Amino acid sequence: MNHLASNRVSGLRMRVSSSPHMGSAELSNLLFRPEMLQKWIGPDVKMPFRKGALTTLPAPDGSLAKSLVTRITKTDDGASITTEGARTCLTITIASGRSADLSVVRITVGQIETAMDVRKSLAFWQGALNRLVRIIEEIRRRRNSPKQAVIVIHGIGEQQPGQTLLDFVDAVFGGATRGSRWVKQDTLSGSFEMRKVTIPAVAGTEGREGMPTTHVYELYWAHLIVDSTIEQVLAWMRSLVMRRDVPPLLGVYVWIARILASIAVLVVLGLALWSAVRDPTAAAVGGGVAAAVVAVVGIIWKLFRPAGMRLFTGFLGDAARYFQPKPENVAHRQEIREAGVRLLERLHESGDYQRIVIAAHSLGSAIAYDILTFAWNRIRLQDAKPDDRCYHALTAVEDALQKQREDLSIDDARKLQVAAWQELRINTKPWLVTDLVTMGSPLTHGPYLMANSSKDFSALIESRLFPTCPPQSQGNRGRPLSYVLAHLSTDGTTHGSSIVPDHGALFAFTRWTNLYFPTHGFIGGDPVGGPLQQFFGRWVSDRPVQARKAGILGFAHTYYWNVDGPSGDYVGRPGQDHIDCLRDSLDLYADCRLRALANRIPAHTYLRAE
Repeated sequence: MNHLASNRVSGLRMRVSSSPHMGSAELSNLLFRPEMLQKWIGPDVKMPFRKGALTTLPAPDGSLAKSLVTRITKTDDGASITTEGARTCLTITIASGRSADLSVVRITVGQIETAMDVRKSLAFWQGALNRLVRIIEEIRRRRNSPKQAVIVIHGIGEQQPGQTLLDFVDAVFGGATRGSRWVKQDTLSGSFEMRKVTIPAVAGTEGREGMPTTHVYELYWAHLIVDSTIEQVLAWMRSLVMRRDVPPLLGVYVWIARILASIAVLVVLGLALWSAVRDPTAAAVGGGVAAAVVAVVGIIWKLFRPAGMRLFTGFLGDAARYFQPKPENVAHRQEIREAGVRLLERLHESGDYQRIVIAAHSLGSAIAYDILTFAWNRIRLQDAKPDDRCYHALTAVEDALQKQREDLSIDDARKLQVAAWQELRINTKPWLVTDLVTMGSPLTHGPYLMANSSKDFSALIESRLFPTCPPQSQGNRGRPLSYVLAHLSTDGTTHGSSIVPDHGALFAFTRWTNLYFPTHGFIGGDPVGGPLQQFFGRWVSDRPVQARKAGILGFAHTYYWNVDGPSGDYVGRPGQDHIDCLRDSLDLYADCRLRALANRIPAHTYLRAE
């Protein structure tokens, strides 16, 4: 409703109003923030919500004019600010609307000299209120229609772009969704080869909340390690075989390698010695035998060379290059990690998502662990300058660590992590990764693969360069997982402080679920993966699962999202179906929880991606 006042001694007056769909208390906190003023009134506008402050606001003719704040009011139901200058008098009032989620914004401009200036002022402020309504509607849309992202990271091998992505989506969301989902180009990864799969939202049913719209991305890294040589792989394997601290899960394989290597050396030496000490005839026979052995080995090598080279350089080469920080490998490690961190940061910066989940297989789980470590340290210091902060959930996690609560169950620990993450978001920190899900992870052999010795690995854990779940405490230095950070103004003075999580506190806010097929026989199950609690903390949820179908001799390392079975259905032990456990670990049906959280996060955080 708009109207013009009659001519008065003090000039003409204009009033315009609108009713944004947001509660008056929340709108009062949003409307006068500098970043919001720039969006709904215009650039270069300044209006500090403080009596006596100098403002820069549009005059009736559209130019910018200086004025002073002469009156402010702030109540539980709204706010009002009045500014007066040489050319105009402006009052902006926010009051409660007809319902709790509606407000009334009134703008009154006085001391206008001419009717033409009244029309100009009316047009300007009506346009400003229209922009305000559009911004509020966009905030409401994002709150009421949350989205989540899943990043899939493949393991070793010469993977094709998109292969892992589509197989994973088929397994997790079911083949029945093929008609309703769609595949688009992934514009965030920076690669023209990448795709993004969109799964539409699923409505909730009785006893189960719905699933928000889900975008599934793939972190493809196979093309970044393509030049491995057999010499590099053999050097890596030789260093592992010579280690003393061999983990029990790999002990049998390491001893077999040692025995085979010893036998080969003894055979060669035996043949040479036998040929040297026997008579010429025997030497000739020995030489013939040796030649025959060499010929047979040569034939076997020619027959199996392609498969052997593919196994060594195409599969083991990836692990050999990634786990060894040698000079020739550092660039490859850097490229892979940069690609992952860049994708994570772009997902955060897009403003489209309320939550991110990472699902990683095999060597991809080690890559995911590194990516989260580095991305956490880039993002943890950021926030959107909230008006209020709370730290009750973080304090609860820290208390659990200080008291060393061994009786705390995995379920209770994960509830603490969820509450701490929600509090982090309410404090306007942008960290979105709620879950890491690893499958067949070689991190189960962490000290053996990630450090030169168990002692070195322990030192990296204690220094919190390798984050654990739960995090390692800082000891007696203040809070166990955080510290107080003073905020500096441009003039060097401090203006308040906040509590900031430290560099090793990643898994205070992010849950870690680890799926693995228990080993049996020689290669049955998954000899690559296994439980992680021993090295990475008692809050890691280790979940042994059972495959619907396995490969030769029961080998199942590559079957974590294989949906085939003898009859197409799971026939194993209840609660251990690997597909059901994977779906449960991803926790994708979180629509109600994300909506509730989105409405608790301060509205101004949604302005960053406007």
